[in-house]
Amino acid sequence: MTIPEAQADEYKEVAWGINKCGEKFTPIHINRAIVRDFDVKIDIHFCGICHSDVHCGLNELGGVKYPVVPGHEMVGVVTEVGSKVTKVKVGDKAGIGCITDACLDCEACQNNDENYCLKFGICGTYNSIKRPDGHYGGNL
Repeated sequence: MTIPEAQADEYKEVAWGINKCGEKFTPIHINRAIVRDFDVKIDIHFCGICHSDVHCGLNELGGVKYPVVPGHEMVGVVTEVGSKVTKVKVGDKAGIGCITDACLDCEACQNNDENYCLKFGICGTYNSIKRPDGHYGGNL
């Protein structure tokens, strides 16, 4: 799979990723969604890389969707917030976990168990398909 050109609701960003199975990490351009009403943009300063990220990058468990930018547990500084964001402001330190989306309506989500979302399943920080009916912006 190749990364398409950024569309009107996206911008290009550089990330360390792997284009194809067996290749090494290199800087690649990825599409990121523009900040919408409830979104927060973070300048990532640090990103943990654990064994699951390494196994994914090497496709040792199968099913990797390349190109891939493995890594989760990111920490950085908020650089932009959507108009309806109330809990953080520009300049705050913030973190991102390993789950990026959930339906927020099913029984699991209503019980604060978004990682068990009955409608979407797990939507990981990487190697997941963006849900067209999800809450995450962008096109990929």
